[in-house]
Amino acid sequence: MNERWKLSVFTAVCLLAFPGIAGAQAKSDADRLITEALKPSPIEHNLRHLTDEIGGRVPGTLAMEQAVAWGMADFKEAGADRVYTETFKLPNSWAEGATVVTVSSLGTSTDPKLSSIPPVVFKARAVSVALGPPLMAQHIPVVDVGMGTPADFKKAGDISGKVILVHSDVLKKWADLFNEYLRPPAIIDAAVKGRAKAIAFIATRERDILYRHTDAMAGEIARLPMIVVAREDGERMGRLVTSGHPVWVDLSIPVRSRQRM
Repeated sequence: MNERWKLSVFTAVCLLAFPGIAGAQAKSDADRLITEALKPSPIEHNLRHLTDEIGGRVPGTLAMEQAVAWGMADFKEAGADRVYTETFKLPNSWAEGATVVTVSSLGTSTDPKLSSIPPVVFKARAVSVALGPPLMAQHIPVVDVGMGTPADFKKAGDISGKVILVHSDVLKKWADLFNEYLRPPAIIDAAVKGRAKAIAFIATRERDILYRHTDAMAGEIARLPMIVVAREDGERMGRLVTSGHPVWVDLSIPVRSRQRM
């Protein structure tokens, strides 16, 4: 009888003689998991801390550093065997200032009864899309390009030097969320090709909720300035344009970006 065969026989005998050992261990692990699962969930507390107390966590910002430090501390407190971070380099740093968008409209309309209206001026709630370049400009014409399809751009005509207003569907399902990532690249390409001044995406969330994505694929600075406009303000802009009133915007997008060598 060789040694390997002896060891196999001995192991089998032990398992047959003491079947409760493995079962007790498995039960103990299951009980621990059940106990943890029945405890109050920390998700709401964690979400509130990340969104309200730390805020937006764009890579390279102080908020991102605070979020990483908080995450490490929580993993250690939870009893993780080892907690560590990995360093990486960003090609660019980016941080948004106080984005201000002022909309104005005056003049002609397709409705003869509204051919002359009092000046319309209002502030649109908006945020800059990361990682866009800064822009400080006044009285930029706005052109509505609908959903931003090739047919929409063709119908809009000349967009050179203008802010293009891009509509969106209200986010209700997973497909809508993926569209927030999949639609912009082609729209941005068309805007750059047409020499647009900037892009104003109408927010997919209602009630003034502004949620933005980072359209950069490799940390590069975007080719032109972009903003997300509150849905209610963006649709108002669109209605003014559609009714025949010329619409302009004053844009103040004081982002801070720096190329890292």
